[in-house]
Amino acid sequence: MTNRGFPGNDPGGRSGLFQAIRTDVTLHLRGGLYVIGLVVSVLLALPLALLVPVSLLDRAIPVFILLGIGSTTMLYMAALILSERADGTLDAALVSPLSISNFIAAKLISLNLLVLFETVITLSLLQAWIALQSQTGPPISLFDLGFGLIGLATLYLLLGLGLVVRFSSLTDFLVPVLLISAVIQAPALHFLGLFEHWGLLLIPSAAPTLIMMGAFGAIDPLLAALGYLGTAFWLVVLFVWSRRAFERHVVDKAG
Repeated sequence: MTNRGFPGNDPGGRSGLFQAIRTDVTLHLRGGLYVIGLVVSVLLALPLALLVPVSLLDRAIPVFILLGIGSTTMLYMAALILSERADGTLDAALVSPLSISNFIAAKLISLNLLVLFETVITLSLLQAWIALQSQTGPPISLFDLGFGLIGLATLYLLLGLGLVVRFSSLTDFLVPVLLISAVIQAPALHFLGLFEHWGLLLIPSAAPTLIMMGAFGAIDPLLAALGYLGTAFWLVVLFVWSRRAFERHVVDKAG
C-alpha cells in the first residue's frame, strides 16, 4: 500500500473517527436513508403484525430481521461507497489523516445506527399492534437482541464493503450480491423449520441470528452462547477480508 493516504497510524485518532461518523450520519439524513429506513421498518412490521401469531413471534422476529437486514444493509454500504467514488469524496478521504480501519469503522457505526433506528421502529409498531389486540408479546433480552442485531448488520456491511470495491456501478454489483444474499439468508430455512440442517448454521449470518433467537428464549441457552463465539469469529474474518479488499481495489489503485 502506498503512503498517499490512509496511513497505518491515524494522527486524527478518536477525534477523527468521531468526526467521520458525524459526517456520515449527516449525509445519511440529507440523502434520505432514514426515510428509506422508516419505510423498511413499516414493511417489516406489517407482515409480522398481520400474518404471524403472537405465539410464533419469538422465532419470526429474528428471521424477519435476518431477511430484512439482508435485503437492505449491503445495498446501503454499496450505494455509499459508489456514491463517494462518483462525487470524489473517496478520493478526498484517501489524502486525509483518517486510517483505513477508522474509515471502515465510521461506515460501520453510522450504518449500524440506521439499522438500530429501523429495528426500534419495527418493534415499536409491532408492540403497539399487540397492545391493541390486548395481548402480550414475547419476553425480550434487549442486550442479546441488540448484540445479535449489531453483529448481523456488521457482518452484512463488511461483506458489502468487500464486494462493492470490486465494481464500478451498482448495476454490476447487484447480480453477484443477489446470489450471495441468497446464501447468506439461507439459515432462515433452518430457523423456520422448512429445511433443518446443521450445515446452514455454518453460514456467517446464522451465528448472530442464534443470539437473537436466544434473546426471545426460542432456543437452548447453550446454542445461543455458541452464537456469540461464531459471531466474534466471523466479524474478525470479514473485517480482515474487507479491509484487504479496500486496500487492494481502492487505496492501491489510487496510488
